[in-house]
Amino acid sequence: MRRVLRIVFFLYLGAYGIVLYFSTVPVLSGPDQLGYFLPARTIQLYNRFNVVPENQLSFMAQHLVETEKGLFYSKHPPLFPLILGLTMKVVGLKAAFYLNPLFSLLTLLGLYWLLMTWVKRETSYCGVVLLSLLPMFYTMATDQWAHPSGLFFLTYAFLFYRWGQSSVRNTRKSLAFYCGAGLFLGIASGIRYTDSLLILPCIIAFFFERPTTKLLSCGSFLCGLFIPISFVLYYHATVYGHPFLTGYSLVEEQTAFSGHNFFHNCPLYVKTLLKSGLGPLLFSTLIGLFFLFWTKPRQALYFSVWIFPLFILYSAYYWLPLNPESLMRFLIPIFIPAIIVTLMLIEYLVFIMPVLSSRLKGTIVLIFLGFQVIWGGYNSFRLQEKSRGYATALHHSLLSIQKQIPSQAVIFAQVGQLRTLSLFPGYTLYTSTLFTKKNMQRELLAVVNNANITTIQKKRIASLYKTLFQDGTKDYNDHVTDVLCQGFSSGKPVYIIAPAQQLEHIRSQYQNTLLFQQLPPPSQDPLCNATGKSLPHSGSVPVKNTNGIINNLLDSKIAMISLRDNSHCTHLRR
Repeated sequence: MRRVLRIVFFLYLGAYGIVLYFSTVPVLSGPDQLGYFLPARTIQLYNRFNVVPENQLSFMAQHLVETEKGLFYSKHPPLFPLILGLTMKVVGLKAAFYLNPLFSLLTLLGLYWLLMTWVKRETSYCGVVLLSLLPMFYTMATDQWAHPSGLFFLTYAFLFYRWGQSSVRNTRKSLAFYCGAGLFLGIASGIRYTDSLLILPCIIAFFFERPTTKLLSCGSFLCGLFIPISFVLYYHATVYGHPFLTGYSLVEEQTAFSGHNFFHNCPLYVKTLLKSGLGPLLFSTLIGLFFLFWTKPRQALYFSVWIFPLFILYSAYYWLPLNPESLMRFLIPIFIPAIIVTLMLIEYLVFIMPVLSSRLKGTIVLIFLGFQVIWGGYNSFRLQEKSRGYATALHHSLLSIQKQIPSQAVIFAQVGQLRTLSLFPGYTLYTSTLFTKKNMQRELLAVVNNANITTIQKKRIASLYKTLFQDGTKDYNDHVTDVLCQGFSSGKPVYIIAPAQQLEHIRSQYQNTLLFQQLPPPSQDPLCNATGKSLPHSGSVPVKNTNGIINNLLDSKIAMISLRDNSHCTHLRR
């Protein structure tokens, strides 16, 4: 029977892996993901973390911050971009998109081994199924966030920790496991800074160790922890000028946490945990903690310190009311102790509690597990399909763009398309919002006047706003024209990618401002002097007071602005 269960278990993992593979869309659908992938790409190509913009108007990822040296770094911790970058060096860019499904599968396997240190083998299988069908776990496994990798290292950190506790008779083996636990927990903390809170349950557990092994175990754990943490501190000192200064510090994100937010957000978090986080497991976890405080208070304290500090911290985060369902990803680390406590409660109910009959207890457990599985499966696919539709459409759009537009080109596109296009060297990227003055002004002002938090790139955005809208020497449209001139002068084709309605707006807005005239001789051409070579196009350069260049774009999805045929446009349909 045990062998049959093991075969079924690995078949389940294999089937789950196949589902993850076909559910994962190799595209960046949000700004956070690009904050991880962009530095990873620069690590792969140039062996550096920082990103260098073409000019002040170039598209820059939302989560990049500018240092005093004028370099742009991701505000996110450095270890996940480093893992991604090394992965890209070995297997390429596309394979890196499937790193999270792999991490998630390995997390399920590690959870199985971890659960066996707390409950029976047969009960451990149930725990793996429960985690795999939690909506946020499944959603994160198919997306490009850092949370699946963080959960992977956390799971194995606590697994090694438990193995170290169970190997006290073999001191050398026990110390090796403790060192591995510290190493993996340090890596998790370098992926998600807040995961460092999970050092607390480990410290508490050390107080329960036997006096003869307590100091050695703690020292080995701290040695493992020191390796990744020292790299993170060195990164901070090199990039930001101080070991304890982070990218989040530069944007003052610590001001996003407050006690006022906690009292407002805590009920909302509990409601969302029931809806798309833990579901019925939330009740079983709280009941399980109550029974542990009654029967095994040390274990109850251990799990409470694992769960509640992280919950309290993110309940105090200002962003929660804007998108509570998405922010369940912050609480993924507490899913592991919630499942362990639930399974311990189930075993207590089935094998220890003498009041009820075995048949009745088994029926209660099966009903609970069945309801949890149905709830989890339904909400997993509901959440994932919500983001998958947009990601799939974006992926097809990007494939079309890469097929039709050469690698050396100037591209104006929407931010969603620019996120993934920024991973491909050669493209010079600008947001198509530049062609709509009111929208551009509104977007920049929204950042400059944000009162909730000192926002990402605020100084850069304020400087850009001043250049575009408060510089009395140039009209706004002249700035846009200059961007086009730069592309033309470098010999790069210029493309606008936008919905047909927006392209029509661009045509009507700029038909009398983005204009042509006969080029002067190369020696008198300021663009030629700036680049040191003559323009590859014959005939004209955008200036004022002649005919417009953006024509007949109403039905186009991709429009190429070309100077080769005396201002005629070439249209490429998607």
